[in-house]
Amino acid sequence: MVRATNPGARPPVLDTVRQGPHELTLIYSSERQLCGLARGLIRGIGKHYAEKIAIEETSCMHQGLRFARS
Repeated sequence: MVRATNPGARPPVLDTVRQGPHELTLIYSSERQLCGLARGLIRGIGKHYAEKIAIEETSCMHQGLRFARS
């Protein structure tokens, strides 16, 4: 839908790293910088599956981290 209303828009990049049997790190990068939306989606998924979710932002695009697409 985003591309239909905004030609040239690119989807966010989501990378994951398994830290242990009960811990996953999600790395979100987006040219549109919709970090709040990503946090809300993560919280909603945790609530849906009755999983405890802890969000720790170690860096933020809104604080100068440059977006990099691989």
